[in-house]
Amino acid sequence: MAVAAAADDDLADFRPTLVKWLENDVRPYVLEFEHADRYPVDMVEQMREFGLFGATIPREYGGLGLAARPYAEIVATISGVWMSLTGGLNSHLMMAHLTNRFGTQEQRDAFLPLLASGQLRGGLALTEPDCGTDLQAIRTLARREGDGYLVTGNKTWITNGGQGNALALLVKTDLEAKPRHTGMSMLLVDFAQRARSSWHASYRERITRAPVLMTVPALMFFVLPLLVLVMYLVFTPLMGTLGRL
Repeated sequence: MAVAAAADDDLADFRPTLVKWLENDVRPYVLEFEHADRYPVDMVEQMREFGLFGATIPREYGGLGLAARPYAEIVATISGVWMSLTGGLNSHLMMAHLTNRFGTQEQRDAFLPLLASGQLRGGLALTEPDCGTDLQAIRTLARREGDGYLVTGNKTWITNGGQGNALALLVKTDLEAKPRHTGMSMLLVDFAQRARSSWHASYRERITRAPVLMTVPALMFFVLPLLVLVMYLVFTPLMGTLGRL
């Protein structure tokens, strides 16, 4: 059952379905999956069929267009049974929100419908082995080359890095920028398309025994390097300007 008909302030039709699914198909297996450190493939697929990967994505892109309050209620309901299930979902929708709010129309058209359908499973690639909360200290570098950016560097503890196939990737594009955050940019990377595009594969290694199973964090090395087209560069008000590039 899809939740496309759910209005922002009315989850009455979907709530019983969600609760029934959680009680019948999730709760009995939580401890088993946690102890086995096994990714809940079927549960994630059911969330996709519910439309939850597009929960907060605007309806014109195939999402449900839910506001924060009804989405928070859904997350709270799921978390009451198994919090891990919401980890990958939230990171996925943060990438979608970033794309919708700061991306170009071309970027929205390219990514949001695929994120809404769950064909793309997104995440945020921010933290690195030597950088956590101080994101200005990132070392992953994107250098302009032709119509793209060559990315080299490492990312770690990336939610959906193991099971996902798309990332909002935080990089340095100007090492001389002052203050440092103005030399940072975000690249939208669709790993699902790498075989038939100019993106090269990256090496990804799962970090086992993560505190929250569903996040399936990964240590990622962009060493080939990774080539991302200029059209997928996203700027936010806190980042650099086109003039610096």
